[in-house]
Amino acid sequence: MKIRSKRIVDFCEISSGSTPSRKKQGDLFGGTIPWVKSGELEDAEIWETEEHITEEGFSSCSTKMLSPDTLLVAMYGATVGKVAILRIPACTNQAVAAIQPNVSECNLQYLFYFFLGYRPKLMESRVGGAQPNISQTLLKELFVQLPPLPEQERIAAILEQADAARRKRRQANLLTQEFLQSAFIDLFGDPATNPKGWDVVKFSEIAEIERHGVSPEDISPNAYYLGLEHIEKETGNILNKLDAVEEQLKSTKFKFSANHILYGKLRPYLNKVAMPDFDGVCSTDILPILCKTSKATKAVVAYFLNTPHFVTLATSLSAGANLPRVSPSLIENIDLFLPPVAEQKQFAEIVKSVDVLRIKQRQSEQELENLFQSLLQKAFQGEL
Repeated sequence: MKIRSKRIVDFCEISSGSTPSRKKQGDLFGGTIPWVKSGELEDAEIWETEEHITEEGFSSCSTKMLSPDTLLVAMYGATVGKVAILRIPACTNQAVAAIQPNVSECNLQYLFYFFLGYRPKLMESRVGGAQPNISQTLLKELFVQLPPLPEQERIAAILEQADAARRKRRQANLLTQEFLQSAFIDLFGDPATNPKGWDVVKFSEIAEIERHGVSPEDISPNAYYLGLEHIEKETGNILNKLDAVEEQLKSTKFKFSANHILYGKLRPYLNKVAMPDFDGVCSTDILPILCKTSKATKAVVAYFLNTPHFVTLATSLSAGANLPRVSPSLIENIDLFLPPVAEQKQFAEIVKSVDVLRIKQRQSEQELENLFQSLLQKAFQGEL
């Protein structure tokens, strides 16, 4: 059976949003209207938003109120191609495309999975300098295979089952991370209140933020590259590591080693903290942190960075409207408690033991991810 393909613009309405002026923050933000930013698109559903705008904020710009069951696609920067299904009435910023399919021709979940599989090609299509992006025009001209609706529903149901399995594995990984955070609090107490009365020091006294830049032509052969998008939020799992030379990097990166903690300074509320076991280079939105081992262990510093106390503090210290970043100098000046090294080593042993389980979890997650990607590929080649 020959399956027809149609341009998205021929069976969908496509629009984008806008951002109220941040100069009038108090008047335009903090209202009751949900407002979605591209960083919130995590290939899932959106039931709530990080920010809300006021009626005045809504009227002050060209954003539009979207109905539930709208597909959202990120168009800017590292999030290009990320998707989500909006499940509440909301509006968006200009970095998000809103796609509303004609339900008599296209199943929403089917279209969601089309974009999930098409993301690598959208990433390759980005243009621009500091914040490469794709356009609405590009999205409108994409062709999608549209088998009869019952067939679309069948394909979407198969992909949903595989998707649910990989999400459950991710949830197990998150629970493991939460266990370690709980163990940290049990041993040392909440860093916000320091109930055990540990000595308090500045971050710079126990760790150094090492921003050793390396230009693309000076990157060692076989070096790995990590972008912020390669670190999973909350868990700190490294989702991917790329060959730095093959990536043909175009700007200065930071060097790191297996001794470093990697901390994502962009959108610190995403809580991206990784402990690599290899050397490489990373995006300059990632800060390589080296512990002063006579005073602090890598595990304790990393899990301090993971605590809700630090995440809230770093977020409050961030600057920048659409792309908030926390300054290294502000991090260095943050107070943290310093338990004795013996207690720190006890926690490091707990982390080491749990890491054995985490390795098995990640292997299982990768197997489920490979299965899901294989099904995605087959689905839109007419082979599923």
